[in-house]
Amino acid sequence: MQVLTYAVHSACNYFLSPGSLRKQLRPVQLLLCIVICLPLASHAQTDTFSLAKKYKGEGKLREAATLLQAYHNAHPADLNSTWVYAQTAYWIQDFKKATILYEQAIKDHPTNYYLKLDYANVLIATGNAKKAKPVLGTYRTFDSTSVGFMATLSGMVWEDAHRKPNESLYRGYSLTSADTLKKVKQLRDKGNNSSAYHLLKQYYPSHPNDFNTGWLYAQIAYLAKHFKE
Repeated sequence: MQVLTYAVHSACNYFLSPGSLRKQLRPVQLLLCIVICLPLASHAQTDTFSLAKKYKGEGKLREAATLLQAYHNAHPADLNSTWVYAQTAYWIQDFKKATILYEQAIKDHPTNYYLKLDYANVLIATGNAKKAKPVLGTYRTFDSTSVGFMATLSGMVWEDAHRKPNESLYRGYSLTSADTLKKVKQLRDKGNNSSAYHLLKQYYPSHPNDFNTGWLYAQIAYLAKHFKE
């Protein structure tokens, strides 16, 4: 089907291009050619995006990115495809391209706050908490209680080196036990056992009877070589 579509599409381009053949076509023939070609061109463009999403779902991210780039070039203001392209660029670690795409999409669709929240998560994940902060602050004005916002904030609070007491972004937010243990595990998984140990050392005295915390504390103490403590 794709081969047939391409063949007919190419033929239509030839018939509709300036040249002697076009001059020989009668108005009715020219109109018929337009009626046939335009839906085919639209169908081919839709197929490109659908195939890109299929590749992405199968984990063929670079193949998906190639198709999405072509689709984006033809539809630069389309939110759905640009958003998917930005996510795909992030997943293949083309962070510069992902940033460009997210910022362009936000510029074109400034009232889509879910897009902004997604971008804030990408910025935090790539170590750019400073840039994520105003983006996340904008989302807070839209919804300061959503699960998505609170989850992003729990990641932001650890990465924000310039966090101040009573700062508006964190107003009403306090670290939970789950937040602390999640951070400890993240540090451990990254091999930063010393930082994980010191964080858990501060946390453990207020939770001495929690078995899971004690077990985690023992594991990390071993990994950080703090045997005697």
